Amino acid sequence: TIYTVYSSDLPFDYSWQKWKDAVSLGADFYDGDDDGIYNPVDKNWNGIWDLNEDMPDLLGDMTSWCIFNDGVPASMRERFVGIGPQGIEVEQTLFASSKPELENIIFIRYKLTNKGTVANVLDSVIFSFWADQDLGDYTDDLAGCDTLINSGFCYNNGEDDEYGVNPPAFFTTLLQGPQSYTNDVGDIA
Repeated sequence: TIYTVYSSDLPFDYSWQKWKDAVSLGADFYDGDDDGIYNPVDKNWNGIWDLNEDMPDLLGDMTSWCIFNDGVPASMRERFVGIGPQGIEVEQTLFASSKPELENIIFIRYKLTNKGTVANVLDSVIFSFWADQDLGDYTDDLAGCDTLINSGFCYNNGEDDEYGVNPPAFFTTLLQGPQSYTNDVGDIA
């Protein structure tokens, strides 16, 4: 299930109530009354959301959240055949804004949890993103990366059958990597 809220949704209405299901699975929320419980209620009955009231984790104009894991048995995998589940759970939040400087950008936030079903500690984990960046006709797409800014890109080699003379480009950037713990209390990398 993918849970979605929009900035245009009425406060305390259906999507805000449905977010309770997402919170029960681990989704974040704004805890206006600071009690640790997601309870989106209009406390003063004024019909608008106030700072002391709970609300979904609404980032930008639209936020979607889901949770999934790597529980597919090795025999049923189409990729990484022969590698069994590692006990990894992923919480994924996508958010976007219609502001001119942010349009056509989707932000993705991941929260990864080792459930400890295979190992208490996962050592030497590599974190990255992958995208099938087809831009119209995939046979004329070119891809590259800029390691200095943790980015990948895809663009067309000339005109495109679907997009014509001005095809779009696709750009991905890893804005923040996972935290690394070194057992040094002063180290917060």
